[in-house]
Amino acid sequence: MRSFVLSILLIICTNGLFGQNFSLPAGKNQETIPFELVNNLVVMPLTLNGKELKFILDTGVSKPILFNVTQQDSVDLKGLKEMQLKGLGDKGLVKAYRSVQNHFQIGAAQNLYQDLYLVIDKELNLSTSLGVEVHGIIGFEIFRDFVVKINYRRKKIKLYKRGVYKKEECRKCTELPLKVYQKKAYVQTKVQTLEAEVSVNLLIDTGSSDAVWLFKNPEKGIEVPEKSFEDFLGRGLGGNIYGERGKYPFLTFNDWQLKEPIISFPKEKYYNFLNTSFGRDGSLGAAVLKRFDVLIDFKAGYMQLRKNNKFKKPFKYNVSGIELKHHGMQYVKELVSRFGSVHRSAARYADGSGQDKVGNGVTINLQSVYTYRLHPAFEIAQVRENSPAFLAGLRQGDVLLRVDGKKTHGYKLQEIMGLINRGEGKKIILLVKRGGQKLKFRFLLNKSL
Repeated sequence: MRSFVLSILLIICTNGLFGQNFSLPAGKNQETIPFELVNNLVVMPLTLNGKELKFILDTGVSKPILFNVTQQDSVDLKGLKEMQLKGLGDKGLVKAYRSVQNHFQIGAAQNLYQDLYLVIDKELNLSTSLGVEVHGIIGFEIFRDFVVKINYRRKKIKLYKRGVYKKEECRKCTELPLKVYQKKAYVQTKVQTLEAEVSVNLLIDTGSSDAVWLFKNPEKGIEVPEKSFEDFLGRGLGGNIYGERGKYPFLTFNDWQLKEPIISFPKEKYYNFLNTSFGRDGSLGAAVLKRFDVLIDFKAGYMQLRKNNKFKKPFKYNVSGIELKHHGMQYVKELVSRFGSVHRSAARYADGSGQDKVGNGVTINLQSVYTYRLHPAFEIAQVRENSPAFLAGLRQGDVLLRVDGKKTHGYKLQEIMGLINRGEGKKIILLVKRGGQKLKFRFLLNKSL
């Protein structure tokens, strides 16, 4: 169950040099890469200058970005040069460093001279919000150099060598033309608003865990539905992004329709710096793309979609209003073992004749052995105003201890979010630690859309 949404949308405004292309060894025409699907995002292993890391595959980013490096990671970077990056968010420009001639390896695919950007910003640490280690984002170079197939069901990426790959006949699938503009791919599709069907030009964004983002445009009929709520939409390179969420009746791909997609409408101040001369209306995110096997060919200019078992699944949103993050470690008392000891002694008892007799007595002592172990602490990062959790009294900074009696340290972050948002109308009981107190809260998952 995927209820928690963390959007990642990066817009890089720089003029860095291109590195050498990625390539496969001679005689090898394709490579298969396993990945983790975390909150709709593709998290794949790669090696950077000999160090094994994990990056998000993001079609919306034009240059690799490294942003979560610790002393344990210790990646050697060459030729660092300070510069400014601009991205979506409430902070504007972000200080970064460009590094050149880096060795990237993804499976058997290698690039020996790849540029990247290093951003040192603790607030951009996606690992705490996703619950898995993530060190960076990579996108355009992969799609530029290969035909890419993403199998969301089997959690595998296939990279096909250009010049060798032969386009397959599109049986039981639909094909959409792509236009690549400034290193990003766009697709033309349609949304059914409450008033009419509207054609929209959307950035393909595998790095956004939402379904669809739309930029408000009353003249075109793109408006926020009356039934909506204000929400934290995610974090971009330039900081937090806020806006509104609502539903439209349909999203259409040729003859296929997806019912009631969740539409996010960011506030204009977060995207008004974008160059909209290409007619961009928003983004198509991974909450839609994960419902298909997706094949993308930037050079030939098309995308093929084949339905998988998630196609008819309803779109979900964060009903509770809680967003969690890893926040340090905490000691948890755990039972190691339980054992009993038996003691025999003389004891008097009545035999029913009115006379006391002496016999053997047995005493059983049960003892438990406990230890304290360190486990990740799950802290409430944000609570949406007027959400069920907010109205119940939960607040930012509360440390979550139990969900419906279940101890949180036995679960992953995304699993906990699934428990908290397990279905509209369900009753949720949370035990949290606030300061030195343990507090219990109850609320119903009331429908907001």
